[in-house]
Amino acid sequence: MSVGDDGLLHGLRLDPHGGAEWQPPHYADTGRFTERDVLLGTGPLAVPGTLSLPPGPGPWPPAAVLLSGGGAFDRDSSSGPNKPLKDLAWGLTSRQVAVLRFDKVTFAHQDRLPSSFTMADEYLPHALAAVQLLRQQPQVAPDRIHLLGHSMGGKVAPRISPVGGESGLQAALDRPAGHRPAAPRP
Repeated sequence: MSVGDDGLLHGLRLDPHGGAEWQPPHYADTGRFTERDVLLGTGPLAVPGTLSLPPGPGPWPPAAVLLSGGGAFDRDSSSGPNKPLKDLAWGLTSRQVAVLRFDKVTFAHQDRLPSSFTMADEYLPHALAAVQLLRQQPQVAPDRIHLLGHSMGGKVAPRISPVGGESGLQAALDRPAGHRPAAPRP
């Protein structure tokens, strides 16, 4: 950290790893699910993802599409040794919830995005493709697919459902502060 003569912060350097490595969360049971790689979308902006399924024929209600927050995140929302979306996916799938998570296009194709790229462009195509892919899985109940978004993903989840004809639950985990209802004051 560097502070100038004016007392203001001029620079901050964080060690994102600190030598730590990701460890599976204690609540995940890797013997209770399988994972496979998938590809969402077509053409030059298709993105890779991971489909996590409980064992057996299903259908496994419910299923969830995980939407990461704003920025260029991989399917796990990796930040140093932390992988919160992977933790969430493994925990949910350990409890018989099918989960699909994917790299954001801003992570997978940073060099291919036009200057006119919008938040809708960042989320809609691949989230809708994820819902469609889940609907095609015999182990998934097609009417029980839900969107679960973290931060900016929580902000866009309700906007994705109407576009895709979804009526399922949209859950927001830690949406941006400007979008929370005001807390009552005593």
